[in-house]
Amino acid sequence: MSLTSLAAALSVKTDDQNITETAAAVAAAGVDSTGMSPVSVSVAMPAVFARSRTVEQSIRATLVRAGLGDYAADIPDAWVDQFAKASWDLDRLPATKARFLWPVSAAAGGGSVTSGARTLIADGGTSLFENVAAVNIAAGATALVEFEARTAGTDGNVAAGAVTGFQVGKAGLSISSPVGSMVVAGRPKETNVDLWKRGRAKLPASSIAGNSAAFDLWIPSAAPTINRWAVDDTNPDGPGTTRIYAANAAGPATVDELAALLAYLTPRRGKGTGAIGVSAAPAKTLSFGCVMHVSNNAAAATQGAAALQALSAALPLGGGPKRRFYLDSARDVLLAVPGVYELTFSGIAEETKLDLFEVITLNATLSVVP
Repeated sequence: MSLTSLAAALSVKTDDQNITETAAAVAAAGVDSTGMSPVSVSVAMPAVFARSRTVEQSIRATLVRAGLGDYAADIPDAWVDQFAKASWDLDRLPATKARFLWPVSAAAGGGSVTSGARTLIADGGTSLFENVAAVNIAAGATALVEFEARTAGTDGNVAAGAVTGFQVGKAGLSISSPVGSMVVAGRPKETNVDLWKRGRAKLPASSIAGNSAAFDLWIPSAAPTINRWAVDDTNPDGPGTTRIYAANAAGPATVDELAALLAYLTPRRGKGTGAIGVSAAPAKTLSFGCVMHVSNNAAAATQGAAALQALSAALPLGGGPKRRFYLDSARDVLLAVPGVYELTFSGIAEETKLDLFEVITLNATLSVVP
């Protein structure tokens, strides 16, 4: 008996295809169901068997895809989670919540204002934010208060000045100005592809000083909020040197992320080689306008902004192998918003050439018309 081909192992037929094949096999065996009741067990069993084959084929194809990382992108996460844990003792990196510092002021003329942790809710458009710790602000004073997104993921990666007021507040307290700073970016849940990349990197990372593939394990181990990186091993800072360019889901890596990264990588650098350096990926903002033609979805603009944030977080540094940003990628995620049937873009070309290692932020002005 010949081995099953990879293409056959990955294929899944529909119920109708399996029913047709089963009926043909029954007929080829000389069985004639002419005249039998359509509700008899004898007539029903081939169809039941055919549908069970569909389930079996689906399970078999999923197992093959889970075991071959190049095919794991489009299967349920739980299968890859189990394989990664059993094979490499790795857990998927979870989605994390964005945190910001925003200035909160107490009104003059009254007493100091106290508010408990998680009692102030600031509205950031695509996400709501809660104060992490209790605050006590004297009358007429302003304090920087740390807020955390209510939900994990990229929805919380708003512009620093996106929050200008409270959805739920406390009498006498207000956001004093539309400015702020990000403490940590929210990252999406690690994808199947990235989890597999980390798993495959365990072998090269186990050798002395590793090799370029080892960074796929070391970098997320050092700073899990970094979700994109590139390795420049062309002696960028002199003979034997390597430089890492890093970004989080909101843009270039932060000072704290880079410090953690350098501290982790330096002792793993092979003796006798050149220095290793870490840098934030150079930022490139693509600003454009988009009119969304929508039917029956009042939240389309908010959902569209969230979709573009998620797209920005997933774009590879430098646009990937061809170093291009294609407007079609934005078009695809916006057309996936419920009710959107047409888009009109302005201020951006269909293709934008990128430089190596650049991290892209999409700054879109979205408007909605029926």
